[in-house]
Amino acid sequence: MSSNTNNPKKGSPMDTMTKRFSLIELDDAPAPTSEPVVEAAPVASAPVEPVRSDSDGWAGPGVSAEGKARAEADEAAARAKGFTPAPPLYEIGRLVNSWGVDNFRASQTEYNEMATVEEACGNLQDVVSKEERKDHVVSVPNLSMLDDGKLHTAGNGTYPLSPRALQGLCGFVTPGGAGYLGECDPKLRAYNLNEWFARGNRVDMRATASLVKDWKKEVARAERVGSTVPGKPDDIMVDRQITLRSRNSRNAETAEKRELFAIVGPNYGEHDIDKIAGQIMEGVPSNARAQVKYDGFKARIDVLFHSDIEPEKAVAGEIFKAGVCITTADDGSGSIKLSAMMWRNLCLNLFIIDEAEELVLRRRHFGQGISEAVEKGISAAQEKIGYFMNKWNSAGLENVCETYNVDNADEILRGLAYNKVVHVSGVKKEEMYKRLRRAWEKEEGYSRTAFVNAVTRAAHDEPWRRWTDEEDLERLGGRLLFQKVWNVAITPEQSATFG
Repeated sequence: MSSNTNNPKKGSPMDTMTKRFSLIELDDAPAPTSEPVVEAAPVASAPVEPVRSDSDGWAGPGVSAEGKARAEADEAAARAKGFTPAPPLYEIGRLVNSWGVDNFRASQTEYNEMATVEEACGNLQDVVSKEERKDHVVSVPNLSMLDDGKLHTAGNGTYPLSPRALQGLCGFVTPGGAGYLGECDPKLRAYNLNEWFARGNRVDMRATASLVKDWKKEVARAERVGSTVPGKPDDIMVDRQITLRSRNSRNAETAEKRELFAIVGPNYGEHDIDKIAGQIMEGVPSNARAQVKYDGFKARIDVLFHSDIEPEKAVAGEIFKAGVCITTADDGSGSIKLSAMMWRNLCLNLFIIDEAEELVLRRRHFGQGISEAVEKGISAAQEKIGYFMNKWNSAGLENVCETYNVDNADEILRGLAYNKVVHVSGVKKEEMYKRLRRAWEKEEGYSRTAFVNAVTRAAHDEPWRRWTDEEDLERLGGRLLFQKVWNVAITPEQSATFG
């Protein structure tokens, strides 16, 4: 699923730029009149078209051959990953005007001033850690609402409720939810809820079905022997259960130290935003930038990468920013959602921006395996924007041999194969090394991207037993590109096994 928005969104990094200029100004607006106008607001100067020499490589009036080729290649790469970038309003490759240069430079500056992923996610973890969250699974009949609006729990104390917690409580124990009860005064609300707490049980369907099955056997037996037919047993009832999510109070006006910030079901899969932040810190390049929004219940983390080209070379159709967006709600009101995103300039001012989004994961807070699903989602989202991350981050500059203090590329390739960092089921370590070596020799290099390219080239050039092996290797290559530490350490004895 892909979505596009041709106007800058509120709260996006482009907001500060768009506030300075009116969207109704045309890219090719005429120069303002030189005649004085009494008591009139100042009029901005028309944008200046770029002046370039023939050495810049023209592909037409105002079109840069280099920029055109770059924008077209970027568009093809985006479409290959499922994005549907909108076409620019001007010929692709046409150089931006003076406003566009200034706005592109401002976008780069704003990006460079953002917190790194480790800083932003680390701060978020600190905030959540100070809340000291705790979950309590309780039986509904053991609850009671006090006249002052606090919820008393048998054995777990008395708590004030946040509006989100009250909404969750009413949703689980009443047929009408919080719409009416939320408007009641505390005393009337307590009267209503306590009535429903007393009815807080349900039919145990499995136990009841087993009981009915045995009853039917007894009925059949009684009919055969002519004895009294037993009456049908009552349903087996059990207490309803809910999960109370408590934390240190965020309300400065209350004297209560703790509060219930959310009430969810008994099978709620706890995987809160601080844990997701930790996974992001582990799974994305440390030099990426990030923006974090957290209101105490919901959170959004945007991991961003920005083009490093010179602003004067930006063109219409330029894909200049890409990222991974993660949203979640720790109050049970929303799923964990991960998307890959990219931003494309559609005009000459860098005013009209296309924002394309590809959803890669939507996972409810329910059951097991949430952590694994999020980890795979982060990897999948990065794989979709890997082409741009590879171009814009420092992976192409890092000398991996120097990083791991080894003498040559062979030791890196051997380590990747021996430690099964790169592996395919049914292929021996020695054989995997040889295949990686052949792929690496076709385009030798010592950067992180050179070794990643060897993995992905081997996926396509070498024969594999299963059709899924090629896809699995490509995924492993994507993980290697963004994995902070590679396990390539092997002993001389282990290295000798490769011949």
